[in-house]
Amino acid sequence: MKNELLNNGFVKVENLMYDIVIIGSGPSGSLAAKLLGQKYKILIIEKRNLNETDNFKANKACGGLLNPDGQKMLAKLNIVIPKEVISYPQSFSVKVIDFDNNLSGNYQKKYLNINRELFDRYLFSQIPQNVDIKLNSTFNKLEKNGENYDVYFFQNGKEYKENCKIVIGADGANSKVRSYFKNIKNPVKYISIQEWFENDGNINNYYGIFDKSITPFYSWIIPKDNYLIIGSALINDKTAKEKFELLKNKLNDYGLKFNKLVKKEGAFLLNPESFDEIYTGKDNVALIGEAASLISSSSAEGISYALYSGKSIAESILKDEKNFLKLYKKEIDKLRFNFYSKKIKFHCMFNSTLRKIIIKSNIFNLDK
Repeated sequence: MKNELLNNGFVKVENLMYDIVIIGSGPSGSLAAKLLGQKYKILIIEKRNLNETDNFKANKACGGLLNPDGQKMLAKLNIVIPKEVISYPQSFSVKVIDFDNNLSGNYQKKYLNINRELFDRYLFSQIPQNVDIKLNSTFNKLEKNGENYDVYFFQNGKEYKENCKIVIGADGANSKVRSYFKNIKNPVKYISIQEWFENDGNINNYYGIFDKSITPFYSWIIPKDNYLIIGSALINDKTAKEKFELLKNKLNDYGLKFNKLVKKEGAFLLNPESFDEIYTGKDNVALIGEAASLISSSSAEGISYALYSGKSIAESILKDEKNFLKLYKKEIDKLRFNFYSKKIKFHCMFNSTLRKIIIKSNIFNLDK
């Protein structure tokens, strides 16, 4: 195909219009492309280079624990995770450290420990070959052009413009596609900080840590192969790094010792308060995954919602292209009960008095 340099300085592929442009190729974007790619002409814009075997320059700060809902969704989609995506150890409980009440507990949880980077790469590899992909590309803006949309993005220092009928924003918690919509409710945005340490096998359990002096949300420890991840969902202000250092000091005093630091990473993390903050889109611009604020309000788990929304948007477009957003919204509305049940769980988990009662009751505590 021939590239044409326009008078305004933008580069455009000559005589080409896409049916769908997908911004972001995490689990939700890759799954949508996989399901739609055989029927529609699709372009994916992705900031990472998912074809390379080297580590990402900027990893998503994700603990990489796939909950039962996510496992169920993979089963429904007949997606089998290859063994290289699985991380070890596979622990089936979470130890709780409650610094607010000076208590601890150990509770059964059926998480699957995965390598999030390899998980993303695997789903990306399932996208049909006929889908056009722009890697190392950064989405810039979106403009209405008649009945279609102009999508602007940067690649290798140049700004490109492509035209399409449908735009799908799958660009995560800090979604620029979401910013296209004005006067919509947005959820509280935390900053997730993670540090990876060498692990000699001394720590083999998952930990959930509660401490209001650090965060009103929670922190975590996850062993992953030869590494140990320490992470926290922190209020997004200038004290975040200070609070993270406080967390590590408290864990060290608690008796959890960490080896050599390997890398640091961060990402934004959402905590929607009401279902009104979940926004599916308008006028042929749809939001999926965390861009739509689809994330667990109790655990901040987002992979299961990413898969659900990627599947739902694809099936809605395939069923009725003209009215796909109405169909998609109906599918997402089915999550209301799930959302509010997790919100109730959130208020129980993150209320120090209620948490104290639960831990001291020894209900479900494996150590008692």
